[in-house]
Amino acid sequence: MQLFGVGRAVSPSFHVLMAGALLALSFGVAGFAAAQVDFVAFESGPVRPMAMSADGGSLFVTNIPDNRLEIFSITPGGLVPAGSVPVGLEPVAVAVRAPDEVWVVNHLSDSVSVVDPTAS
Repeated sequence: MQLFGVGRAVSPSFHVLMAGALLALSFGVAGFAAAQVDFVAFESGPVRPMAMSADGGSLFVTNIPDNRLEIFSITPGGLVPAGSVPVGLEPVAVAVRAPDEVWVVNHLSDSVSVVDPTAS
């Protein structure tokens, strides 16, 4: 959904807050306090949260609430945790550029983290 042609998706919780603001205008501030809903999580939505290495041996996943890139080894038995790297605030997308270079887009910190998954 787009709002005012900005081109940015609007979360359902935004609509709850807007409805509360409209109630405040209609019924005054006391009515708004009664209409508010607890806001449990305020995180950016994932854009491209997972990427697999070109050789198919690793999976990279953004951990939005913990601001980390999680690294897994892909084995016949399933995924095995192989590491966790701190990145910027609210990592929403990941891309593998080379075997030793993974890019992570951080929404809230407005940055890109370049991670070497082969570093120990």
